[in-house]
Amino acid sequence: MLKEGSYIEAKLIEQVEKNHWIVSFQGQLLQVKNSTTLSFQEGLKLKLRVESMRPFRLKVLGQMHQKKQGLNISI
Repeated sequence: MLKEGSYIEAKLIEQVEKNHWIVSFQGQLLQVKNSTTLSFQEGLKLKLRVESMRPFRLKVLGQMHQKKQGLNISI
């Protein structure tokens, strides 16, 4: 079960718009919004931490030097 502080992995499947991606997460496909300044490419696996549950917000790990790195999940 996911909770704040959990660590997860997601795979970027397809970019559907400039900042919107389809990701594979725990066996499901979800559409996410990239609200970071990072550029991604298809097939990339991301290590993420759950920042909040409502709204569901994830932080991309390994980019701690930048201000706010997050993915907004829209299911």
